[in-house]
Amino acid sequence: MSPLSIFSAKKKQISLDPNTLGIWSCRCWAVYVVLHFAHLIEDRKLLKQRHSSLRKAKGTGLTKEEKAEMQQRWDAFWSEVIINLGYLPLTIHWSLEKGLFKNDLWVGVFGLIASVASFRTGWKATALPAPTEKKDETVETSSTSVSGYDLSS
Repeated sequence: MSPLSIFSAKKKQISLDPNTLGIWSCRCWAVYVVLHFAHLIEDRKLLKQRHSSLRKAKGTGLTKEEKAEMQQRWDAFWSEVIINLGYLPLTIHWSLEKGLFKNDLWVGVFGLIASVASFRTGWKATALPAPTEKKDETVETSSTSVSGYDLSS
């Protein structure tokens, strides 16, 4: 069947094999996962550059806010690495006609790794912000005693 047959007046039936479509879909997913690793390599370089530029700009080290921001960014980076490490063997397994694993237990293990890391990332992304630290407020107390008044009459 040619792509031009779509525009012809004659109706032709297109036969699609769901198994073949599924395998090719997983192959495309596998390509995405591999490309995402290339993206993560670049992210790592940028994070290292940002960290070193922040330290050099200050000369004294990072502030508390900058440390928290960098920690969040590194945490997100490592979460993405773990998620993709979980997905990679699954995409390879489902991209092959006979599969990569003979035992489906491995599919469950790698799926669990990816899902727990993904759940953790989503949980952190939607968590309420941490409470801000309050400065020590001193309460002034007087040395004079206060007597109570009866207002019931």
